[in-house]
Amino acid sequence: MSELKQRGRALVLAGTLLVLALGCQGPEEALAGYLDAVNQGSAVSAYKFVSSNDRQFKGIKQYIADLSSERNNLVRAFGARTTYKIKGVEKKGGQAGVTVEITAPDYAAIVAEVFSGDPEGISGESESRIRQQVEQAYKGGQIPMTDNEWVYQLVKEPEGWKVYLGWESEAKVRDLLLAAGKLAQDRKLYEAKAKYQEVLQQDPGNAEAQSRMAELDERIAQYEQGLAYLSNLAISSLRVMDSVGGSKGIFMEIKNNGDRSLSVIELTMDFLDAGGNAAGSQSFVLVDDSRRKYDEAYAALLPGGSRRFGVSAKDAPAGWSGKVNVRVSKVQFGE
Repeated sequence: MSELKQRGRALVLAGTLLVLALGCQGPEEALAGYLDAVNQGSAVSAYKFVSSNDRQFKGIKQYIADLSSERNNLVRAFGARTTYKIKGVEKKGGQAGVTVEITAPDYAAIVAEVFSGDPEGISGESESRIRQQVEQAYKGGQIPMTDNEWVYQLVKEPEGWKVYLGWESEAKVRDLLLAAGKLAQDRKLYEAKAKYQEVLQQDPGNAEAQSRMAELDERIAQYEQGLAYLSNLAISSLRVMDSVGGSKGIFMEIKNNGDRSLSVIELTMDFLDAGGNAAGSQSFVLVDDSRRKYDEAYAALLPGGSRRFGVSAKDAPAGWSGKVNVRVSKVQFGE
């Protein structure tokens, strides 16, 4: 047999053995390969250990860009000090959970103590300059370290065990959090709560969703108390009249017939067309006790108290018939 053919067979055999070795490796070896590649900043090598589900959601170019943005020059300068220890493996069919203890530089503490808490302070510095500053700050280079325990999920695929990172789920959670925040800002409290519940279905331990849910529950309770109190507010003497400048003005009186002081009252006015339908709406704050020091007219409305007021209709929509419907859209109780 010629030397060329022998070399060819040797290469084929070596490749076959490599494939068999990779296919036979356990989840802990696969995770070790992934973590080693990440610690070395080798996105291409790390990506090979990522599950097909994750790779379908995020391509190699995006992964390289993401890993590069995560590994700033501070991380690059001290990334070699990150170590890990696999503490346990739980297999169940084609899935496995691998518990890892990771010891890494405490980057948050370093930024706080060396760079005055400003991460931008390292953005223009080279790795060598950052290393020098940090090692000077910590005598002998004994930088602060932190230990964390993580459980990585792995899945068995035809080519071997792969690390499942849940990129698609993470993206969905981010989108849901943004949507929930916008709904809460727009005072759509029940819709916002439903979004946060979706987040917790995807990620039961999500701290932001848990915190926001608690805040929302409090706001919803206050809203429902306010809603129940609306029957105690009476709007009377409603009339539309000419005002200064030739525009119309809307005048009325509101009385608090209940037993609670109101620190905030918001009214919403619907401008009605000839058919009695709302052609447009405008909200305005009648009471806001936080503004009292600037204008006594905004002071809280006490039990039994009443207040007369008027607003300009200069921004009324086209098609307004001159009739309005006024409703209390928000109240907050005073102490």
